[in-house]
Amino acid sequence: MKIQKVPQVILKPFVKNYLNQYSRILKHTKYNALMRWSWMQPILEELKGELFADETETVAETAKIITPPPDLPREAGVQFFDSPYQRYACICNDPLRCDRALPITQTGDKTQACTSCGFPALLAEPVLIPNLPEPKQQKIAGLRGVYRIERWLGRLGMGRIYAATQLGINQPVIIKEYLLPGRYFNAEEIHKQLQLFKSVAGICLADGRVQDFRFLQPIEAIIDELQGRCYLVMDERYACPTLNNYLANYRGRKEREKGEGEIRVRGNKENKKNQGMSSSQVHLVLNQTLQTLEFLHGQKFRFPSAQIQNGVVHGNINLDSLLMVKSNQNGYEQSLKVIDEDTIIGSLIVEDLDFFIYLCDLAIWERIFIPISETSVKNNFKDKLENADKPQDLISLGYIAFYLLLGKVISDAGYALDPENETHWGNINPHLKKFIRRLIKGEFLSAEVARQELLKLPKAAFEVPIELSAEAETETPTKFPRLLIFLLTTLGLGVVGGLAWLFFAKPQLSNANSNTPQLNLIKEVGAIPTGNFTYTASKNGIWDYIIQQPDLIQKGQTLEQRLTIAQPKLQLNYQPTTSTEEAIAQVQSGKSAFAIVPLIQPLPADLQAQPIAYDGIGVFVAFSYSQRQKGLPEKLNGQITVEKLRQLYAGNISNWQELGGPNLAVNIYAPVDQEVRQVFTQQILKAKNSPIKSKEDSLQTSQELQEFEMMRTVLRDFESQQAGGIGFGSLSKIVGQCSVYPLALQIEGQPPIQPVILSNNQSIEPNTDLCDRKGSYHPNSELFRTGRYPGAYAIAVVYPIDNNRPPIGEKFAQLLKTKEGQRLLKLTGLVPLE
Repeated sequence: MKIQKVPQVILKPFVKNYLNQYSRILKHTKYNALMRWSWMQPILEELKGELFADETETVAETAKIITPPPDLPREAGVQFFDSPYQRYACICNDPLRCDRALPITQTGDKTQACTSCGFPALLAEPVLIPNLPEPKQQKIAGLRGVYRIERWLGRLGMGRIYAATQLGINQPVIIKEYLLPGRYFNAEEIHKQLQLFKSVAGICLADGRVQDFRFLQPIEAIIDELQGRCYLVMDERYACPTLNNYLANYRGRKEREKGEGEIRVRGNKENKKNQGMSSSQVHLVLNQTLQTLEFLHGQKFRFPSAQIQNGVVHGNINLDSLLMVKSNQNGYEQSLKVIDEDTIIGSLIVEDLDFFIYLCDLAIWERIFIPISETSVKNNFKDKLENADKPQDLISLGYIAFYLLLGKVISDAGYALDPENETHWGNINPHLKKFIRRLIKGEFLSAEVARQELLKLPKAAFEVPIELSAEAETETPTKFPRLLIFLLTTLGLGVVGGLAWLFFAKPQLSNANSNTPQLNLIKEVGAIPTGNFTYTASKNGIWDYIIQQPDLIQKGQTLEQRLTIAQPKLQLNYQPTTSTEEAIAQVQSGKSAFAIVPLIQPLPADLQAQPIAYDGIGVFVAFSYSQRQKGLPEKLNGQITVEKLRQLYAGNISNWQELGGPNLAVNIYAPVDQEVRQVFTQQILKAKNSPIKSKEDSLQTSQELQEFEMMRTVLRDFESQQAGGIGFGSLSKIVGQCSVYPLALQIEGQPPIQPVILSNNQSIEPNTDLCDRKGSYHPNSELFRTGRYPGAYAIAVVYPIDNNRPPIGEKFAQLLKTKEGQRLLKLTGLVPLE
C-alpha cells in the first residue's frame, strides 16, 4: 500500500511525533521539506499550530526589532539585507537561505531551478526524510578529488554550504557554493567572474611554508562553466559556529530560560547584565584575531594565478567571517550539532576560554558574486568589500568586540547600538572599553601595534569583582576554585603562547599535509618555477642511492628519469656533497636551491623542512638458514640492546661471549656513508661525537665498506672464518636480501622492537627463512611513522625561508608527496608518509 493512501487520521500522530523529536531550527527545516508533497500539506497545516505554538510572540517581536533594519555604519560589517538577489521572488525573502529550492520536484524529477522563483536549485536536500524518495547524490570533481554532496547546511556569506565527502578516502569536507544567477549576470560576465574566481580563490605563503595562522584556506577552488557556479572545498572547521551564531543562540537561550541564570560565565556580573561575552572572552577574540590579521597584513602570499602580493587585506571582517572552533572537539561534528541543535553554543559559553577564532571568506573572492548593477543590495556592504584596507579590518574588529560584549547588534527597541553612546556600553571594564573605542576610531597604525597595546592592558581588566548579594553569597564556596581555574587557564595559555612563539621563531618542520588532500599524479602539481636549479644531498647517502640506482622503480629506469618524464617542466641538476652539514650549508649560501637530508637535528632558523618519506638504521649480523642453530640471530634471540652496541662500537668487545653470545670473534663494520654513520651515532647511540673505533686485530679488511659489500663480508666471515661480524646500514637497502638478519633493538627498560615484518604483519624471527620468503617482508610502517623504532628518521626536503628565491624546494617536496610520488618512493625501499 502506498503511503499516500494511508488515512490522514492515522498519519497525523506519526508525523507529529516525528517532527517533535527535533529542535526548533531543524523542526522548521524538516517541516518545510515535507511541505513539498501535496498529500502531506493538509496534515502539516493542521499540525502547524501545535508544532510551533510557542513561537508566535517570538516571531512578532523579532519582526518588530529588525523590520525595517536600522542603519549601521559601513565599518560595522553587519549585513541586514534580506537577499543580494531580490529579482527572484523567493517566498523566504532570501534564496540563499531558502530550503524549498529542492533538487527534485514532487514527481521525483530532477530540476536545476526552484519551481517557485526560478533561483538555482540546491545541490542536496536539507535533511534526509524517511519513507520518501531520496534524490541521487550529486558529485563535484576537482583536481584533488571527487566530492559527494551529502546535505545542505545553510547560508554563509555570499554562498550556500553543504556537508560533503571526498570519495576514495572518505574524508568529510564542507563545500561552499557560489552562484552567478542569470537575472544578474550575462554569459560574458559569468565567464569573466568564473575566471576571476579561479585566479584569486585561495592563498598560500609565497615562500612555501605551511603554517596554521588561524585562517581557513580553501583546499581547492572549482568552477562549473555550464551552470555558472563556483565551489570552494573547505575542511570541516568551516561549518563551526560563527560569532553571529553565537549571538543568535545566546539571546535565544536567555529568552527561553526567562532569567533563571543558567548560562553565566564564571559568576561574571558584567555578563549577567549585558548578556554577552565576558571581558576575558572578548580579550581572547581580539588577541587571536589581531594575531591572524598581523600575519595576513605582513606576509607575502601567492594566489592560484601565481601572482605574489605583499600583505593581504581581509576586507570582510564581520560576525559571519569569524568562526568559533572548540579546542577539544572535532569541528565537523560540532558544526552539525550547531545546525541541528540549539544547545551546543551553550557549552561554548560555559567553557570560558575553550575556543579558537578562525577567519575565513576574504573579500577578494566574496565580492565576485555581488550583483554588478543591483541597487537593492545595501551599498555599505558592497562598498566595504571593494574599498577595504588594513585599517578597515581593525575598525570592523572593534565593532565586533563591542557587539560581543553587549550580546547583540541592535537594541530591544530596534535601533542600532552605537559605541559612541555611553549609555549603550553598560557595565564594561573601562580599560577594555577604551581599547575597543580606539580600534573603532582607527587610532592604531597596524594590527601588530594594536595587539601590543591589547597585551599591555592590566589583567585586572578581565576580572570583575562580584558584589556581595544573596546570589553572590550562595556562590561563595566555589569562588576560590573558580579564580584558581581562571589563573591556571591564563597560565596555560601563556605557556602555549610562549611555545608557539618559539616554534614560529625557529621554523623547523612544515606540516604540509595538514587539511590538504594529496594530489594523485606528479603532473598535477602546478606552478613549477621555470629555470634550471641545482640541488644536493650527501654522497653515498640514501637519496644519492635511490635517485640514481637503476631498476629500483622498473627495469632500466632510475627514479630521476621517472620524475623527469612525469613532470617535464622540472629542470634539476643533482650535485652531491660530502656530508649532511655541507648540504645544508650550500642551501643557506644559495649554492643549492634545496637539499634532501635526514631530519635528525634542529635546522638553522632560516631553513624549512618538508618530510617526504621515512627510513631507518638497521643493525645486522650474518644469516645462514642452514647453520641457524649456531648463528648469531639464534644465539642473540634476534635482538640486541643499545648498551651492547655502544660497547661493541667503542672497541671494548673482542668475543661475543663477553655479551652472553657464542664463542665467536667480533668483527665490527661500518658503512662508508657518512650520512648513515651520523644517524647511527646520534639516533641510536645518542652520542654527538662518533664512538666508532676500529680494532685492527679483529678486522681482516677495512672497517668502512659499501653497504652491500659489507653485508656480503659479514656472511663470508661467518661461513668461512666462523667469526661473528656486525654492521649497520640503511634499512631500505637491508630489506629485500637474505645474507644478513636485522636485529631488534632494545632500549633499557623497554621491550625490543623488530623493524621488519612479514606480509601477515608478524615480526620476523631467527627461525624465519629469509631467503625462502624473500619479497614477503618489509619495514613496519607504523613503527617509523610514530617514531617508536629507535633507528627511524624522516627524510626531508630542506629549503630556505626566503620570498626572494623561487619555491622550487617546496614544489619538489609537493610532487614527491603526491600519491604517485609516494608509491615511487615505496618502490625504492623507503617508508611512505601514509
